[in-house]
Amino acid sequence: MCHKLSAEEVLHLYLKIQDRDLLLVAYSSSDVFVIQWPPFLLSSKIAIALDMAKHYKKEDDSKLFKKIMNDSYMSSAVVECYETLKDIIYNLLLDEEDNM
Repeated sequence: MCHKLSAEEVLHLYLKIQDRDLLLVAYSSSDVFVIQWPPFLLSSKIAIALDMAKHYKKEDDSKLFKKIMNDSYMSSAVVECYETLKDIIYNLLLDEEDNM
């Protein structure tokens, strides 16, 4: 069975593929100096890392750090969150200084 696609259908299909590819590509922002992945790829990794940290009761956190760093997506998610929060707090402090 042969099905001909109209120009509009081809364009729609092409745009859907491009959008999907953009979602999978990592990018870097000038504000945050780490490679940023689309949030849907890392969101579950943040929840897992937070849960691991919450339940970690030992004084030495090197094993927790090693577990997180062994999963490249989880380590990227943790570093990206840290860097983003650091940037937000830094900018809030700068704004507060400007208002004084």
